[in-house]
Amino acid sequence: MPPDIKHDYYLNIMDWGKTNALAIGLGKSAYLWNSENQKVVLLSQVSGDEYPTSVSWSEDGKTVEVGYGSSTLRLYDAESLKPIRWLYGHRGRVGSIAWNDHLLSSGSSDQAIINHDVRTKKSKVCTVKVHKREVCGLKWSSAGTKLASGGNDNLLYLWDARKMSTSHHLYRFNNHCAAVKALAWCPYDYNVLASGGGTVDGSIKIWNLQKGICTCSTETKAQISGLQWNRHHKESISTLIYVFIGKLYSIVMDSEVCS
Repeated sequence: MPPDIKHDYYLNIMDWGKTNALAIGLGKSAYLWNSENQKVVLLSQVSGDEYPTSVSWSEDGKTVEVGYGSSTLRLYDAESLKPIRWLYGHRGRVGSIAWNDHLLSSGSSDQAIINHDVRTKKSKVCTVKVHKREVCGLKWSSAGTKLASGGNDNLLYLWDARKMSTSHHLYRFNNHCAAVKALAWCPYDYNVLASGGGTVDGSIKIWNLQKGICTCSTETKAQISGLQWNRHHKESISTLIYVFIGKLYSIVMDSEVCS
């Protein structure tokens, strides 16, 4: 395990950016690692009981957001390494973040999801509170029209971007029996989502959101902390999902079953 990395399943403290740079939270600091020149730079450092609980690159690769245990979010310029602004609204640590163009969604141990428009002075667009425990997974679809949220209440919610302010969800799935942190939208079909459950659950489920059903489920007998579709090889028979659970696993899913 890397030095000072938090041993906490519910945090999201690593993220790759568009510029092929890694943002990572270690201890009380956040760093950027450039994979091309191997250079590491310090992005931020805090003191006391504060520490990074989530990091996320903006879609254009120019901004890095860092969520903290004190409930705040800070946006940093990735080139100058200077803070751009602070975002507020949560009452617990911010463990999950998802960008959708200028919209930044954050999930917290206060059970709330907050959407911020980072272009405006008064950034808060809406607050949604339906999860009964910590929101540990957030992922916008590539089209930016749907948001998936997973929580430590074992629930998976799907949201329409246009209707989030009403707190009315598209779907509420309770098929998992442990926390839902790992989420990944299929790059080939915008209506397909993969979700992974925690230790007690250990399953990867594929959802058809046009029909609102789970089309297949695979048991791994392990805690699923991350999911990623293979973006480089689209096959007519199968699609590959990479699962990060300490080690790297690959699972082939039949596309006909998952559609």
